[in-house]
This record gives sequence, C-alpha cells and structure tokens, in this order.
Amino acid sequence: MRIGFDLRPLQLSSSVMGIGVYIKNLVKSISAQDRENRYVFLTVEGREIPDIDFAPGFDCEFAKVKMTFENQLNIITDKMNIHKVVDQHSLDIVHFTSPFELKIHFDLKQHRKRSILTIYDLTPKFFSDIIFVKKRALLKPVFNHLLSCVPIGGHFLSISENTKKDMVKLMKIPQEKITVTHLGRDELFQPVEDTVFLESVRRKYTLPEHFALYVGGISPHKNLNSLLEALVLLNVEYHINIPLVIVGKADGFHFQALKERVEYLKLTDRVHFTGYVPDEELAALYSQADLFVMPSLYEGFGLPLLEAMACGAPCAVSGTSSFPEIAGSAAVLFDPKNIDSIAEAMHRVLCSDELKAELKKKGPRKAKLFSWDKTASQTIEAYKKMKKNL
Repeated sequence: MRIGFDLRPLQLSSSVMGIGVYIKNLVKSISAQDRENRYVFLTVEGREIPDIDFAPGFDCEFAKVKMTFENQLNIITDKMNIHKVVDQHSLDIVHFTSPFELKIHFDLKQHRKRSILTIYDLTPKFFSDIIFVKKRALLKPVFNHLLSCVPIGGHFLSISENTKKDMVKLMKIPQEKITVTHLGRDELFQPVEDTVFLESVRRKYTLPEHFALYVGGISPHKNLNSLLEALVLLNVEYHINIPLVIVGKADGFHFQALKERVEYLKLTDRVHFTGYVPDEELAALYSQADLFVMPSLYEGFGLPLLEAMACGAPCAVSGTSSFPEIAGSAAVLFDPKNIDSIAEAMHRVLCSDELKAELKKKGPRKAKLFSWDKTASQTIEAYKKMKKNL
C-alpha cells in the first residue's frame, strides 16, 4: 500500500503545538513498526523538510506541494495540487493531519474515499465567539463551512472518545467511520529524582520552592482567568498562598490580556510566566510541582495532563470533555465554571499528604496505558481498514 502523509503542519504554526507533537511522534513510531507499506510525505515546496527521526529501513519519500493554501482564494488550487500528487505517486490513501488549519478537504469525487483525517477537537465550534475575536466575521463562517465539508472524507481518527462523541453529534459522521487513537507520551516524561538537576531548573526560571503548575495555551477556552480567581479565593478562604507557574507561549494579545488580569487581581508576585520550556526541563517542573492544575473548558485530549501524571505530579483538572477519560481516578476533578470548585479541589490536594501520595502513585500507572507505539499501531490498522473498503 502507498500511503500519503501530510507533514505540512510541521512547516507552519503547528510545529511547536500539540499537533506538531502528534505528527512527530506518530511518524517516528510508524517508521519503527511498518515494513509493509511505502509512505509519501507531503511537504511545502520551498520550505525545509522537517527533521524526523525515522527508524532504519523505513520505506518513504517526499513530495513537494506548492504553497497556495495561505490565501483563501486559492483553496481550489491547493486541492488540485494535492490531487496531482495523489495521481503522480499512485497513492492508495492520504492522511491529513491538520485539515482545519490547511483548509484541506478531499472532496473531489475520484479521491474523497482515499482521505483519512485526524480530528483533535471541535473547540472552535463550542467557543467560536471567544476564539475568533479579531476576525470573527470572516473566520467563524469559514470554520463552519469547513466543518460541514469534513464528513465526506473516507475515514477519521479521533484522539479521544469524547471527540468522537462530538463528531458523531455535531458533524453527523457515522461511528463506524471513526477510529479512536489516543495520544501517547514521550518516555522522557517520568519522575525526575536528580535533586541537583531539579534545583538547577527551578533556579533557571527563578521559581519558588513550592508552586502550583499550569502547562498549555492561554486562549480563552483554557479558562486561566478562572484559575487566577481561584488562586485569590484559595488565599482568602483557605489561607493558602501558593504561587502559580504558567508554562507556555508568552506573547500575543491573549497573553497581554492575561497579564493585565494578573495585575488587576494583585497577583503579580504570585504568578510566574516561564515562556517555552524544553521537554527535559519541563519534566523537572512537573516532578517538583506541589500541584498540576488544568482548568480548560474543553480539550480534545489534554497532553500536558498525561505528561504531568507520567511525572508523578498530583493533578487537579476539569471534570469536562476528555479529562475524565484520560485521568480516571488519577486526578481530582472539578467544575471549571465554578471558582469555588476549582479552589476547593486545589485545597484538597495541597492540604492532604495522603491524597498527594495516592495521586503520585496512580498518575504514572495511568500514564503507562498511553504510548505512541499504541497510537501508531492503531493508525496503521485504520489504514488497512480503509484500503479494504476502497
């Protein structure tokens, strides 16, 4: 079987986001497992090919696609360019890894059944009014149009059962056309016990000895304003004055708004922004955090939660969307729309050595159930299933 695989998101904004983590790890694991099929990786013409650690003996090549998709008026041209690649390389199926970002939908009749699309979540559908703030008049209808086009694809990969449920309900995709392939974790994420390294990382980012930790984006649906208010309530109601460390991209208008909120709530001395942190150092932060907290209103999977559990961080997270599915009993769940609930959950973890110890044991055990090797094997099986149905 000849399989097309879209690497273009790695050459665009998704390279350092969750989508980029997914693509790099999935391809690396596929290359170590699949010796039956040949892979043709779609890349942007004129841009450097992403650096991926392919296993020896992996059968693959690269196909360049002209960069037209960044212009809304060239969507049709982009589709035609993709179809040329499909024909030239005699591809049996093509895996699109970021269909919404690239505005790619395999809707020409002769090829639509050959497409397999990974859908991470439907966040823009649930929170379009707060996500499409600057260009709402343009972006909201564009996304809704893309959403309506997606169901004609051949098969779909969902990164959680929760996202699958949303796809069936909101996109009217038959359940049998969706395969759930949970994300995995890098083996780097495990409890760090080197005290010298732990201390050096903490000092590098000028962090206090005890802290609560959040890792992820700062867009409005991540609900960080509620976390800040819970931090205030934690002090007023429970007399706990623990600092909060926020790891993630520290720029853009969402970041500026968050900083202003920190100042308004008089939390400047208690909230620390680190910006991007390399994985090795991030594992050290997870490992020494008194609490990992993630108050998102919606997540397709929640990879930072998996990483935190793998490192043995006591976790308190939203009891919504995919979090209960991923964490099970290895985290304390709260209502992200209720400030009292967030503060109470944080208090429970921070003030109970017994609960902390329990979560530290359960987290790594739960995290071991998720691996990129498993994600890859499930994805390869989905490819085979598609081929049979062509």
